[in-house]
Amino acid sequence: MRVNVSILVGLLLGTACQSSTEPLADIRVVTSVGASGVPATPIMISTTIVNESNRAFAFSTKTCPIRFRVETLTGFVLTAGEQICTMEARGTTLAPGESYQLNELWSGNGWDGAPLIGWFRVVGQPFLTAGPQSAPVTIELPR
Repeated sequence: MRVNVSILVGLLLGTACQSSTEPLADIRVVTSVGASGVPATPIMISTTIVNESNRAFAFSTKTCPIRFRVETLTGFVLTAGEQICTMEARGTTLAPGESYQLNELWSGNGWDGAPLIGWFRVVGQPFLTAGPQSAPVTIELPR
């Protein structure tokens, strides 16, 4: 019985330590969307990465492919069309407590080029498919 308790305590401590040392465990992502009441006017999508850890955090700042996704209110993700991207590598390192903001313009069009009308959600995903994402921001695209 004593061995089982020791194993359980060891597993709990190991799990607690593991989650606090993951590279993205203390990284917070916040997204804001600039208001656009005018159809066909580009919309500014700002995604802020905040290093809330006690160590430096390095990541890519290249904005291609885009670092946000647009989805319907039901969660259907509007797939991205083709993008022309360079092989250029850009990165930055955030010290503890620092933040970095990615600003990207979005046309308000679907990925097929057709204008979107209605309510949508924008989610900042600066690390693409892995890592923290922002809470969704709901926007309305006018006619």
